Amino acid sequence: MNLNKLFTTLRHRKNTPAHIQPAERHELYTHTLEQFLDGQPAVRLRGVYTLVNLADEWLADASLPEQVRLEEAQTIIDALTECIRTPYPLAQKRQILEADEAPEGYEGDFTRDQEALREEQLVRRAVFMEFSRRLAAVAESTEKGSKEGKHTVPPLSPMWADLRFDFGGAPIFYPLRQLHFQNADFASATFYGPADFFGATFHGDTSFSAAQFTADASFQGANFNDWVGFSAAHFAGAAEFSGARFADAASFATLTFTGEADFSDAVFSAAADFAVASFESDADFSRLTTAGIASFAAVTFDGNAVFTASTFHDEAHFAASVFNRPAVFSKSLFGGVARFAGVVTKQSAMFSNVRFASAADFSEASFTQYEDFGGARFDGDATFSRASFIALPRTSYEMDFPQYANFGHAAFAQDADFSKATFTACVGFGGVTFGRAVSFNGARFEGAYFANATFGQGADFGSSTFNHSASFANATFNANAEFHEASFRGHADFHDAAFAADVRFSGASFGGNTGFCRASFGGNASFFRTDFAGTAEFCEAIFEGYAGFSTAAFSGDANFCGVAFERLAWFSEATFEAGTEFAGATFMGVADFCNVSFVKTPPVFAAKNVESGEMCRARFAALPAASESTGQEGHNFAVYEGSQPIPLGTAELLNRTFILPLGAVLYDPDSWDEEQQDYTRISEPAQ
Repeated sequence: MNLNKLFTTLRHRKNTPAHIQPAERHELYTHTLEQFLDGQPAVRLRGVYTLVNLADEWLADASLPEQVRLEEAQTIIDALTECIRTPYPLAQKRQILEADEAPEGYEGDFTRDQEALREEQLVRRAVFMEFSRRLAAVAESTEKGSKEGKHTVPPLSPMWADLRFDFGGAPIFYPLRQLHFQNADFASATFYGPADFFGATFHGDTSFSAAQFTADASFQGANFNDWVGFSAAHFAGAAEFSGARFADAASFATLTFTGEADFSDAVFSAAADFAVASFESDADFSRLTTAGIASFAAVTFDGNAVFTASTFHDEAHFAASVFNRPAVFSKSLFGGVARFAGVVTKQSAMFSNVRFASAADFSEASFTQYEDFGGARFDGDATFSRASFIALPRTSYEMDFPQYANFGHAAFAQDADFSKATFTACVGFGGVTFGRAVSFNGARFEGAYFANATFGQGADFGSSTFNHSASFANATFNANAEFHEASFRGHADFHDAAFAADVRFSGASFGGNTGFCRASFGGNASFFRTDFAGTAEFCEAIFEGYAGFSTAAFSGDANFCGVAFERLAWFSEATFEAGTEFAGATFMGVADFCNVSFVKTPPVFAAKNVESGEMCRARFAALPAASESTGQEGHNFAVYEGSQPIPLGTAELLNRTFILPLGAVLYDPDSWDEEQQDYTRISEPAQ
């Protein structure tokens, strides 16, 4: 028997009953149902068409109340869906029986079982196809305002859209691709072999909750026009949702994906809920679009998680999720609040060139190995407080993968909070822009790179710890900068940094060499009680406000050659244990060395330039006897009693005699020549 040929013949034989009376319909229903349940495949197929056409008759009978018509049609639909739900033992052998040859040791008649399976598939799929033809026509007529279209069937009622289709717990072992469904309930259904819903269209609420997909499942290009739920479902094979469209809320909460999950190019026009789902293989959400709230909270990703170039128009929740393999969000857009609080990434986390249009919360997040936020844009507040960026001991194989956190050239338009964050891997903020206040208060760094960074408003590094090198070279601080009680245990590089306002390093400690060469301080600079354990280089720095080094401790060489102190230079009670040079420095305000202690050697205020051979001499402004701006009486060189002395001499200028360090010179602050870019009235060196 060629069932496919019979199937085609029966479909084209329009055996619609001719408007029979209700009593006759009941009789026909009973007779047809008996044949449908007990007959041969050909009889059962004929029964499918007869029963569905009977449903058409009931729905089209305008002489009956609408509720009666719906109830009678629903009775027929329920009978057909009950057939779909009926267990079928051979369904579990689908993949075996669809093979060309019987496997070794197959129990039973392989050829007979193959034929039986094909017959059952044909009958059951016919039920879905007849439903689909009508539902597609109803949907088309609703959209176009016409009952004629490519899904032409006998005149039917739009009430088909009000019927319920219960496939709950059904064994499904045949493809359902490109079919139309209405109010379909597949809850707890089991799909044996590939589940094929490619290009399917779903109207009304649809449930796949707790469904079991034993092999690959394809919903590629499917359209869900109303709510759909997959919560607690299990996908044993690959799950293909690429290009799917979800017009209403979609729930995948608590779902388990054993195989690869592909949601690339999927569009969620309302809420998308994946909370507490589990992805045991790779998950591809690249180019995902969500218009409503997207929840991936407490999700576990055991494979690669790819969200490249995705767009989240509303809030996106990833809080407490765990990424055991690389997580990739590069080039994505978060239009609403992005919540990653407590997230855990155990390999690379890629957020390069991501745009966060609203607030981004990564508080208490844990990042391991490599994190890339390079070029990211944070248009709202960014919170990384108590986040951890962790480097782990690795095998020789893993040495090929960097352990580094990169924020290079990222842009933070609003406040950024990294307070008490921990970076056990090196972190790079090179070229980053902080438009408003940023806090790294209490943060802990291994290596930190802030070269060429721009801090638009307050920058707070108070009480932070840098265990290895820290570079702020060429960084720009446009507002107050706070490094109070910060600890630099390696090399600290601030060369060519620009501090436009006040900066405070009071109580800070520098365990390695420190470089502030050519740095500019536009406001007051406080190094009060600062400890420099290594070499301290301030050569050619510019202090436009007061420079406060009172009670600072310099254990290594201190180089202030060529420094410009435009206001008070306050070194009172500072301690210099090694060499100290001020050759070429310019003191425009009061120079206060009161009670300074030079432990081993006197300070140098004049020295020969090794390259040019010229003498570089410190220059002191010829101040009035009393300075109205500071209340101090000129320069003070009265060092601590037990200190190496500052060798002093005298120099004359403006008919006055000043006490100066030997070799230093006086200059008249009013003698600046714009053309020469220098002072023109300068004394002879002090002798």
